[in-house]
Parts: sequence; C-alpha cells; structure tokens
Amino acid sequence: AISGQLSGDVDANVIVGGIPKDLLKLFEGSEDKVDFISMDVGSFQYLGFQCGEGSVFNDKNVRLAVDYAIDRQSIADYIFGGGSVPNGLILKGCVGYDPDYPVYEYNVEKAKEYLANSSYNGEEVMLSSNTSTVFAEEVLLAVAENLQAIGINAAVEVVEGATLMD
Repeated sequence: AISGQLSGDVDANVIVGGIPKDLLKLFEGSEDKVDFISMDVGSFQYLGFQCGEGSVFNDKNVRLAVDYAIDRQSIADYIFGGGSVPNGLILKGCVGYDPDYPVYEYNVEKAKEYLANSSYNGEEVMLSSNTSTVFAEEVLLAVAENLQAIGINAAVEVVEGATLMD
C-alpha cells in the first residue's frame, strides 16, 4: 500500500492504528507528493472470558476484578500511540453508541476488593491472542502485568489464528 501510494497508483491509504514508526522512513523525500492526515478510526480489542463451570471466570467477582484492573488508557497511549478508550463495544460515531453507558474505570483498589471477595485461589490464567492481531503480545503483556498487580497469576501466549480457534 505504501509503495502504491508513493508511486501514485494509490490515491489514499488509511492505516488503522497509524503508520508503524519503522515504516515512516519510507516516506522520506515524498513530502511534496504525500499529505499525512490525522483522523479518528474505530478500532478496539476485546477480552473474552471462558465462564463455564470450573473456570475462574465463572465467578462474577473475578470478571469484575479484571475489568477494574486493566489500565486501558495506558495501553492506548503507550502501545497504540494514543487514542480514547471506549465505554463499551459500540464506538463513538456508530449506530447504537451510548455516551451514558457506564465505564469500568482503572481502579486497582476496587479490583483487589472484588478479587478478595471471589473464589479465585491463584490458578494460572492464560491470556491468548493470535499473531494477526496488531500489538497482540504487547497488549497481553500489559494486561498480564495489570492482573499480576492485583494478585492474578497471568501468563501470555500468542499463537497462529488456527491454533487459537482450536
């Protein structure tokens, strides 16, 4: 896409999440041909829980502890290079967005309180993503660090998509 843009074959190249810093050097010397425009894009990552019988996430207090333990704004700022944290699954500008939907704030003390009132006993929690997810490992490591800070034994794995679905 960048080569096509620089050659003139592509008129516009929208890169969700921005141009990776290591690729910016490809644009050097093309300032007269290319305009960079900052724009809001709707992109998010979600964390799904296995909540079945026997899972640590079967306990609602564990799920709430995780929700309050994650520093979403730091992840947006330091991993993605900026952005705002949505208050739900429907992003601002999309049909169904509700600006009054309650937000899970980053609150370590509240997270620890929920965890203390749960049935969690130190079991390892595996955080998994696939290799095609942008910044998967970085995000998972940040989330794992947040969870470890409240007492959840979190580990990380990034695997091929087919392996993850299996």
